[in-house]
Amino acid sequence: MSPRIGRLLILVPVCLVPLRAEGHGAGARMVVEGIELRLEASYNDGSPMANLPFQILDASSALVLSGTTSASGCVHIVPNLEKEERLVVRDSLGHRLVYRITRERILKAIEAGRIEARSSTLSDGVSEVGEGARGAEPLDWGRIGSGLGYLLGLTGLGAYWLNRRERKRSAHGHSS
Repeated sequence: MSPRIGRLLILVPVCLVPLRAEGHGAGARMVVEGIELRLEASYNDGSPMANLPFQILDASSALVLSGTTSASGCVHIVPNLEKEERLVVRDSLGHRLVYRITRERILKAIEAGRIEARSSTLSDGVSEVGEGARGAEPLDWGRIGSGLGYLLGLTGLGAYWLNRRERKRSAHGHSS
């Protein structure tokens, strides 16, 4: 192989080597877009405060949300993490539950592992497991080109080292 062709084989692939390695400098950021709390209202004996009116009040006792507890005494809300709120549930016998909803209590519940996934909050057409869990992503031609350039660069380096080794053998009088 002539030295001119050898240099060309080295120069072309090296020019295609990406300026940055795609596997390095990667990072991620978590953004919580919404937290839903399930508040379980119950009497002292453990029975649920079922089908009762409830209110969510802010710190100034202004009404934020009202409704009826579920058959299991549950209330589902999206809390305001900036302000304290209170859940108030009353029955016709005079029982009254007042539960403070604070950022600290939410964090303690998370730390205690009281987190449950709800499949109903997933977007339509997306399953949790199996096919369709991730949508098809568009091809990133820049990354594909960088990868090919990297491979061609390695090929050029290999050709250079083989050519260099062959020249050393020829200079020392060895034949291959």
